[in-house]
Amino acid sequence: MQDITEEDDLNAVIRDHSERLTAQLHAQAESLFPPDASKEMRKFTSGEAAALLGVNDSYLRKLHLDGKGPSPELTPGNRRHYSVHDIHELRILLEKTARKPGDYLPGRRLAPEAAKTSISTICRSSA
Repeated sequence: MQDITEEDDLNAVIRDHSERLTAQLHAQAESLFPPDASKEMRKFTSGEAAALLGVNDSYLRKLHLDGKGPSPELTPGNRRHYSVHDIHELRILLEKTARKPGDYLPGRRLAPEAAKTSISTICRSSA
């Protein structure tokens, strides 16, 4: 009968340690990664943004000085840094004057004939 008591005491100690360890791990996880934590994409230098867009760095500088497009963040050394949102706005701006559609806003585009063919195929198969 005494074995059962020692076993119960051992189980109680293990349970107590387990509960305390779990509480400490949860507290540590919440302090390192709070529930409202969010990450933010870093800003890109003008050279990186130009490379992503496929244009020259000097062209981005000219757009900014002409007041076209988004205003990049300027650092103390007058270096321009573009956010992801700024780069997307620049893509839209550059696409308006692009030589061919899709140069700056790549994506799948259906030719009008292909769209008509696909629609008529769908209509025939559903009838």
